[in-house]
Order: sequence, then structure tokens, then C-alpha cells
Amino acid sequence: MGVVPLQDEEPGAAPPVSCFAVGWGDTSFPESSDWSTEHLKIGHYRLVTRKACVEQWATRGQIITEEMLCAHSKPANVCAGDSGGPFVCDGRLYGIVSFTTFNCSNELPQGFTRVSAPKIRSFIRAVAAV
Repeated sequence: MGVVPLQDEEPGAAPPVSCFAVGWGDTSFPESSDWSTEHLKIGHYRLVTRKACVEQWATRGQIITEEMLCAHSKPANVCAGDSGGPFVCDGRLYGIVSFTTFNCSNELPQGFTRVSAPKIRSFIRAVAAV
């Protein structure tokens, strides 16, 4: 365990090579009465372009804002109970777990709050002073 630095800038021409999300959330759907897991789970991801994310989520009526980023994982996905968890790429906090499909499937990329977005970064600085 250690400190994970925040991503302050947009990734350069080369996207991050290694991304993951962790959480204690649901591991199956539909949810059981005891949806949380006893063990912290990890899912490995690849970033999805903003254009692809917007197009894919438009089929569900979800608007993807500048404060969001998307990533895809197989077979693991974020699910109920994972929201608020870290999304880390190349050792830096890139995002915060935000949303997925209602049944936690991997048919669409998962959504994360983009910590490098000016509005989000400003909020983090104001509240956490980092």
C-alpha cells in the first residue's frame, strides 16, 4: 500500500499501458442478498476513446461529459458497491469508479470520473488540498 499520485494532465500520444480498478462490490448479477465480497477484487482495463464511448453509450441514452472517461475490461467489471473506488493507470489515479450497465455486463465500457478534468481537479484541490 502506498500513495497513488493524481493524474494532472491528459495522457500524451501513447495511452497508458496498464489500468485497473479495485472494489468490494457485487461479483454476480442479479445481486444476491449478500452482494459484497470478502476479498478486494481487481479488474484490468484498457482505455476506450472518447468518441467510441460516446457512440456506444448513446444507444442507452447516457451522455458522456468531459468529466468522464471510459474503459473496457473482460471478464471482470465494476458493479454495485464499487462506485467511488480508484481507477489507476500506470501508477497514477486516472479516475473514480462511476457507472456501468444496470446488470454489470461488459457489453459497454465502464464509466469513470476523470480526475484530470479541470472541474474535478479543482474540486479535489479545494476539498482535499492535493
